[in-house]
Amino acid sequence: MIIKDLFVKDIDRDLNGVIKAEQTDDIYQELDEYVVTDELLKHFNDFFSAYCKSLDGPTDKIGVWISGFFGSGKSHLLKILAYILNNQDVNGRRPVSFFDDKIKDPLLLSEMKRAANSSCDVILFDIDSKAKTDSKVKESGLVETFMRVFDEMQGFYGFTPWIAEFERNLYKDNKYDEFKEAFEAVSGRKWEDRRDTAYFERDNIVKALTLSTGMSKEAAELLFDKAESNYSITIDKFADIVKEYCESRGNDHRVLFFVDEVGQFIGDNSDLMLNLQTIVEDLGIKLRGKAWVVVTSQQDIDRFVKETKNKEYDFSKIQGRFATRINLSSANTDEVIKKRILEKSDVAKDTLRSLYAEKSAVLKNIISFSSATSDMTSYKDENDFIEVYPFVPYQFNLLQNVFEVVRSHGAAGKHISEGERSLLGAFKEAASMFRGKNIGILIPFYVFYDTIEDHLDSSVKRAVIQAQKNESIKEQDVKLLKLLFLLKYVDRVKANVENLTTLMIDDIDVDKISLRSSIVESLDRLKRENYIQQNGDEYIFLTDVEQDINREIKSVNVDEREIIDEVMKMIFADIYDNKSFKYSSYNVFNIIRQVDGYNYGTMKGDITIKIVTPYFETPKTDYELLLMSKDSSTMILKLPDDTDCFDEVKEYIQTKKYINDKLNNAAEEIRKLINIKQSENDGREKRIKNQLANLIAAADVYIEGQKFDIKVNNPREKIDNGLKILVENVYTRMNYINVHTTGADDIKKIIKSNETKLSFTEEADNKLAIKELQKYLEEQRFIKSNYLTVKDIIDRYSSKPYGWNQLDIAGLIATMFKGGMVKISYNSEYISIDNKNVVDYLTKNSEIDKTVVEYREALDAKFLKKVKDVANVIFGQLDLPDEEDKLYSAVKNLVDKKIEIIKGYIAQYKNRYPGKKELDIALDLYSEMLHKKDEKEFFDKLIAEEDDLIEINEELEKVISFYEHQKDIFDSGLDCLKMVDNSESYISSQVIRDKSVALRRIIESPSPYAMIKEIPELVDEIGKEYEKILNERKEIAKKKILDDRKRVEENLQIECLSDDFKKRLLLYFDDFLSQLDRITQIKDVEALKSISDERYRGCIKEIDAEVYKVQNEKNYAKDNDQHEKPKPIRQVELKNYIGNLTILETEDDVDRFLNQLREKLIENLKEGRIRLL
Repeated sequence: MIIKDLFVKDIDRDLNGVIKAEQTDDIYQELDEYVVTDELLKHFNDFFSAYCKSLDGPTDKIGVWISGFFGSGKSHLLKILAYILNNQDVNGRRPVSFFDDKIKDPLLLSEMKRAANSSCDVILFDIDSKAKTDSKVKESGLVETFMRVFDEMQGFYGFTPWIAEFERNLYKDNKYDEFKEAFEAVSGRKWEDRRDTAYFERDNIVKALTLSTGMSKEAAELLFDKAESNYSITIDKFADIVKEYCESRGNDHRVLFFVDEVGQFIGDNSDLMLNLQTIVEDLGIKLRGKAWVVVTSQQDIDRFVKETKNKEYDFSKIQGRFATRINLSSANTDEVIKKRILEKSDVAKDTLRSLYAEKSAVLKNIISFSSATSDMTSYKDENDFIEVYPFVPYQFNLLQNVFEVVRSHGAAGKHISEGERSLLGAFKEAASMFRGKNIGILIPFYVFYDTIEDHLDSSVKRAVIQAQKNESIKEQDVKLLKLLFLLKYVDRVKANVENLTTLMIDDIDVDKISLRSSIVESLDRLKRENYIQQNGDEYIFLTDVEQDINREIKSVNVDEREIIDEVMKMIFADIYDNKSFKYSSYNVFNIIRQVDGYNYGTMKGDITIKIVTPYFETPKTDYELLLMSKDSSTMILKLPDDTDCFDEVKEYIQTKKYINDKLNNAAEEIRKLINIKQSENDGREKRIKNQLANLIAAADVYIEGQKFDIKVNNPREKIDNGLKILVENVYTRMNYINVHTTGADDIKKIIKSNETKLSFTEEADNKLAIKELQKYLEEQRFIKSNYLTVKDIIDRYSSKPYGWNQLDIAGLIATMFKGGMVKISYNSEYISIDNKNVVDYLTKNSEIDKTVVEYREALDAKFLKKVKDVANVIFGQLDLPDEEDKLYSAVKNLVDKKIEIIKGYIAQYKNRYPGKKELDIALDLYSEMLHKKDEKEFFDKLIAEEDDLIEINEELEKVISFYEHQKDIFDSGLDCLKMVDNSESYISSQVIRDKSVALRRIIESPSPYAMIKEIPELVDEIGKEYEKILNERKEIAKKKILDDRKRVEENLQIECLSDDFKKRLLLYFDDFLSQLDRITQIKDVEALKSISDERYRGCIKEIDAEVYKVQNEKNYAKDNDQHEKPKPIRQVELKNYIGNLTILETEDDVDRFLNQLREKLIENLKEGRIRLL
């Protein structure tokens, strides 16, 4: 039996695989072959139940939303519902009668017939074909399209809406037919033939209007000329027009809009979505069930609303308006294909039943997938085999997925993107291709490429055509290339060798192993000719544009160093990103990381990981690698000689460079392809890292001249295990530390412990480490220029062969410091064990290079006794300790205190105080002691300076006594001399002069301590005499102030001056008298006299100015126009008129002087009155 004989219906019959709303040529076949599945039965029930409710009463729930994936049959269902409700005769039958045998539910069938017999106009249309080109960008685009199809249903010219409105108005006035007859009469042509060129028929239209309506020519012209500009449409107006139409056709008449591909038309345009919502809402509210809107969309309404969401709009109402929702699943499509295309005859069923019984085990073995989704299945059972054969069950969902992704990725042309290719048609054509084959064949998946080839973009077809013409490419290669295109954008199955082999099976008895081998050969040829690319274990179809991109990528130059750099980055930034190795909680080692001799990151570290790749030229042999690892603190990992991974690294870098170079300036189409390359490269990067991880896990390991077999699959674990071996072979004295220091608190405990001597018994903590450090420090003390800082010690003992951590080393130093084995200085100054900062000096990185550690040699008892004896004499301290450290600390504290005391007295020093020299000498002597670098030098200095210190202490006693007991008396003498010196020019008293000389001699003496007792008497005597002179001077000053006051008062005896003015001027002199009583120094008395005289002159000037001001105001008040201004008064000091003439010897001198004075006075009188001062 051949394939075409299996089916009930002729597989070669004409079949409209894609149903579109505007196609009505094959209505009979559509109705006759329409398959009502169980799922569709439920949807029919939901729809007609809702529709019939509107026949019984008003409702605003007049929306139906039909959704389903591409090719699911939603457009077909839309048309079937429209046919049933339109109820037009189809070859002598009503559409609903086709369902008498398809639907067994009598109640549903009854509702369908009731709905079909109801009065209605059905408007079925594909919105994309009816909408104008600008409808998607216009806010009113949707309602304009609804208005157009509604006008066209009535016979009006909906394409030009203002003409349709013109026609509608004539129709409402019962003048439309008369107008058409009149137009034909005056133009000789039918109106329907010429209305699309209405502008060219203006005169004929005007004439027809006048003839048919009786309006004047002018009115007709105005009506036509303004028709377009006066036209407008809103959703509210549209709903009113539909309502008016329904009412004109009778109370039970309805208008039904069946709209295909609304979802695709709206897309994510929130304005169009709002438009649709308002249309359905207004029709529902105004017509109350007399208008219905049935739409299709690939997405269900809830998801559609969510993806079109805009915070400015509220789309919640649309979900309520589309109360009836029909969602078609893939199961529905499968069932339709099985019944319309693949339904078998009884003989065929028996034949296939027998074949399945024989081959079921084989089918189970050959049809299997790796890394695929659960719906990539083989035959479930015998019945499944009979229903689906010669296809395989997985092909239904897979082909559906292919159609969806091909459309969404733009690899399909206009027709497939508009839905002109369906699953039904694809399966029918594929079966027809194999109609002459004997049963036992299986239709391979690549065949479906031929069913859609005519609808594909040229970039796809060119790639296949070029392969067909290529002599290096075989027929199977082309088939495989077609298959790879179908899988190009599909996620549910990986295009690896195993899956491609299964998808290419074309016979139940195929030798799958041989087929797999031939598939691999085909893939190699296709890859070599650049028709496909390999991405890991997957293979990807390349369009001709993608082939060009791949060629450009392969031409990108990448040198070996770039590959190594990328490998280093992937290994050390991802696979093993540790910068240090933690051997234990106390031993952490910094890692130097290398690949083929190149460093990754820092070149400083304690241990080295050196990875050797197949690119590394030398060394390569075991012997060479063993030599390289010896005495080098290095672990060598030699990766297997597998270059595939590194070839992928090169491709990764080439792709990365290409993307960086091209992305920003590429055209939109190329940019999309580059983005895909970026996604592929991201996957390639992950794959390379996995491959590198596997290579590391399989690598040979060389450490310290030995080869180690570390068998673990985890690369991180392998490296860690190798580093553990490395550390144990390099840091052989690491175990000298058996008790660890965990932090600053542990060091504080060491410092504050009561132990003063170190024990080196077998049980002693860290005895080996302390002996090691003690030996080293003792050796270093003979090198005078070698000062070892804590940092130096840390650097030495943290490196091989020790590997001690920083805190442990600090703990060792602290222990030796506490035990008196070392001495420590900070910033060139020795510190004691009690220093509060000693822990910071040993542990803080900012301090360790300023802290010096030295081997300490103990001082003998005789020397220390001498130190105690000298200290007793100098400081008077009898209870000094015997131990070296404590004695040093005690004496140093005494020196510190002495310095503090001396600095205190220096701070009190004033100019002319005695003892400054002695204080400075003492400060220098004691300070020099503190500058000594260690205890021995400090004690030597103390003993050497014993005599000088005793002598200076005796002088200090006098100075200290001065500050404690004589300073105030000395200050009184200084104040007395200052008082006398300030008034020296006004004092002629011999008493004061004699006593001041005596007082000055004491004050200026370098050692006045014995004479200070004389100061009080001298101060008293000087003070009394000074007081006497002060009082005499005050009396003279008082008389002067009173005289000045009197003269001012005399000048104030002018009637025009106010009392306040007079009081203000006299108050100056009253204040002077008060100040005079408080003055204690003669110089201030004399100064006040001068101030009073100046104030007198100032008052006279103020009086004259005030008088002039008042007189001027009075004159102005009398006569505003011509008042006489008073002459101003000028104050003149007579001495200014005398000039250089100060001695008069003859009468001529007198005459000459008087003549000069007279001339100057007369000259100045011209400018005003004169007051002589």
